[in-house]
Amino acid sequence: MITAQYGQNGESRRTFRAGFGRQAVTVGCNNRAAAELAQVVCGDLILSDAESTRAHYDIVAAGPMPMWSLWNDDRRLYFGASAYQLAYMLLNEIIYQCVAGNDTLYAIHAGAVHNGTKTIMLPGTSGSGKSTLTGWLAGNGYYYLTDELVMVDSVGRLFPCMRPLVLKEWASGPLLKTLAGHAASMVSDNKAAVVPHRLLNPVFSPTCPLLSHLIFPYYSGAAVTQVKSLSPARSLAKLLECHVNARNFEKLGITGLSRLIQRCTSYSIEYSDIAQAERAIAELVAVAGAPR
Repeated sequence: MITAQYGQNGESRRTFRAGFGRQAVTVGCNNRAAAELAQVVCGDLILSDAESTRAHYDIVAAGPMPMWSLWNDDRRLYFGASAYQLAYMLLNEIIYQCVAGNDTLYAIHAGAVHNGTKTIMLPGTSGSGKSTLTGWLAGNGYYYLTDELVMVDSVGRLFPCMRPLVLKEWASGPLLKTLAGHAASMVSDNKAAVVPHRLLNPVFSPTCPLLSHLIFPYYSGAAVTQVKSLSPARSLAKLLECHVNARNFEKLGITGLSRLIQRCTSYSIEYSDIAQAERAIAELVAVAGAPR
């Protein structure tokens, strides 16, 4: 939901309501520049009025070469010249609020894509290569769900954080050719970029599909692409490493995660060549069965 009010100088003050996993925040913007940045961050995190609102933030852009500030009520969280740093911080704030306020769904640090019939979750800690692999798959026949966080229930229904992709050192990565010509639609600095996933998936509609495959990626610059099938016990151990909300785990328990793993197929993939990794994943999806 986006609302707009207009000040005496004609500048519009817009408010976005955004989130995922049944939780939301509001984000106010003092002018058009702030609203354009918020659109990149929140454009696909728009929720209905039925969701719970956890917090309010304000983006303030001041000056012709804007100095940016991010506020949570009366607390200033960021001040500086980097739109990317503000966007990245706001994304993390939205994720924190939506995870901390949720006591009914598991929160997994993971990317996720689907192809209309099969849904792949790519759990991994920071630096595992999940964002780059998710983005590459989204640009090569899969629909993007998230590159960062998935909320999932014990029967395997995904409630993804459909944020833009965050690509670190993106200019040297394999997605550069795909994203060439779209710099004006991203928020970036010389080391990273916040990239609206619609640049890779122009045809997109929000969805909460059932999980069919767990694939744990690991990027290594010298690796030959290797795929290994994982036992349920090994898959559970690796998934627990990616569980990000310990506060609700006592209530939800390990049983639900065990049921989740039992109803899908699990693999690990080590790779350095992202195109080879994509082909290996395509083979796994083609031969494996539907969710149980």
